[in-house]
Amino acid sequence: MTFSLACPCACLVHNQRRTRRSVDTLSAGPDRPRQIGALSAGARPADLSEDELLAFDVTKALVGGAGPVPGPLYDAAVAKLGQEGFDAIIFITIHYLALGVMLNAYDVPVGRPVSQL
Repeated sequence: MTFSLACPCACLVHNQRRTRRSVDTLSAGPDRPRQIGALSAGARPADLSEDELLAFDVTKALVGGAGPVPGPLYDAAVAKLGQEGFDAIIFITIHYLALGVMLNAYDVPVGRPVSQL
């Protein structure tokens, strides 16, 4: 299985949810697996929080190859998430994509057991 560029969206939304609550109170909820599956496939679930939808839109703009994040999206993300929140989306996306490129370069299958390395 090849690493997908759609996956940073799922990673961002999952990580954003974790950073807003302590691990003890984190609740995945019954829709979370469906949402993450849809995000991993590149879809935009409508039932995400406003913060999560912004994270999705920024990530899609970054990996979509259409150039810079559009000004209105940038402004909305910084207004809602703060500059640090926007920067975190960029940081996580960059690292996730770099990891994916390395996994694809060496043809490392997703989910490969550690004992086989």
